[in-house]
Amino acid sequence: MQFRQYIQRTLVMLAACSVSGCGVMGSFNDSKQGLESAEDKISAAATDTSQDAAIYVQRPAANLTPIKEPEGPAWVTQPLAYDVDVAGLPIDQVLDLVLTETGIVAQLDYSVDPSFRLSMTHRGSVRGALDKIASLSNYSYEASDTSLHWSAYETETFTLPIPGGNYSYMVGKKKPRDDNANNGGSSEMTPIDSSAFDVDRDQFSNTQAEGLNPFTDAKTTVESIVGDYGVVIPSESSSTILVKTTPDLMRTVRSYMEPLIQELSTQVVLEIKVLQVTTENNAEVGLDWTAVKNTASSQLNFFGESPFGVFTNDAPIAFSGSRQTGSSSIDVLVKALEQQGQVSFVTEQRVMTRSGSVAEVELADIEGYLAASRTTNTTDVGSTTELIPGILQGGYTLYSMAKVFDENRVSVVLSNSGSELQPTETIGTETDFIQLPRMKRNRFNIQQVVSDGTTVVAAAVRREENMSKQDSPIRTGWASTSAGARHRVTDIYLLVTPRIIRNI
Repeated sequence: MQFRQYIQRTLVMLAACSVSGCGVMGSFNDSKQGLESAEDKISAAATDTSQDAAIYVQRPAANLTPIKEPEGPAWVTQPLAYDVDVAGLPIDQVLDLVLTETGIVAQLDYSVDPSFRLSMTHRGSVRGALDKIASLSNYSYEASDTSLHWSAYETETFTLPIPGGNYSYMVGKKKPRDDNANNGGSSEMTPIDSSAFDVDRDQFSNTQAEGLNPFTDAKTTVESIVGDYGVVIPSESSSTILVKTTPDLMRTVRSYMEPLIQELSTQVVLEIKVLQVTTENNAEVGLDWTAVKNTASSQLNFFGESPFGVFTNDAPIAFSGSRQTGSSSIDVLVKALEQQGQVSFVTEQRVMTRSGSVAEVELADIEGYLAASRTTNTTDVGSTTELIPGILQGGYTLYSMAKVFDENRVSVVLSNSGSELQPTETIGTETDFIQLPRMKRNRFNIQQVVSDGTTVVAAAVRREENMSKQDSPIRTGWASTSAGARHRVTDIYLLVTPRIIRNI
């Protein structure tokens, strides 16, 4: 019996192997034929010239824009388990409905009334429902991975980017006063003659303020906004203001503080250049601005010209570089001016300061000269001569204040004074003489409103000199000229370019 079963099992296994072997062999043969067919097609395609060459399209550049992660915990972005459609339901029950299947339980602090009734309809995400509840209730919430906290107040700290304390400024010239300090003296106490900065002491103009404090102003404004519905805690030493108030009032506080902080964080670079152009001939003198504008019109945009595109011979009000300008707009203007006369910079100053604050730059030159000599004859000693020196101060000073408004416009208050000391004149004999100091002086005190990056011609002064008067011991040479005389005309322009700097 056992032998018979063994024979039967053996026959079944042989039959199975026979069938399986045929299937495997057939599959192997099919694969081999498919491989040989593919090899034949590849060989034929390599030698076939009847078809056009393959065109390879460049793979598009990868999108490197980072994918922003959703703000807040993941559960606030998921859809609501049930649509919200309630009328007069207490806020705590509405929150239970919104938070269904999130695993989060709402926590209400002491300032939230749990019986506050809401009527709302919402379909969408959990966040959208929470924002709608906050808007209807004037409550605020904070969501974390494991909790949701509700309060009737929001707390936020605002930091002003300024040092604490009051500050004062004056841009311009002080009111004149009676002062006899410059009337002379001995060599030990020689006064400094600063008349290079104050030729006309009877006139003055300035912009000044006392005891300004942006921090105190901000604190007072925020306290007025919050009133009795919150707390304002200022810290002048750290320039911070902590505010706790209701969400609607906090939005008002933010709408005031954020632009203020942005303005106080903004800086302005003022480029001030005093440009001098000298022309000299026997006929007409001075600049031909029409020719200058035509020369530079392809690279500069001039403001204040004729609407019909016809340039006038007046100095431009302002100008800026066009898109074709490869260098700075002032460099382009200088190249056009050099075709008519000798161009030089009396002074070039560049200062960066915070919007609304004052910057001061001073460069002084002090030069001595022989102001007087006094001879005394005595019986015992004989003749003695006392030499009385004088000290003259010149140089350049710049006081400026720039305030940004309307995003790209700058209000500029500028006081610029420059005096250039010239070689002294000697008057008298070889043994009895004095030295007469000479100077050239320019002073500008202006207020302008300029767009960011635009160069404004803030002031223009013409100095005309009759060269026929050079024999005079005092070489002023101002006033009108006579026909046929040799003339020299010096045109002086004050160029101011503000550039707004943010986020540095």
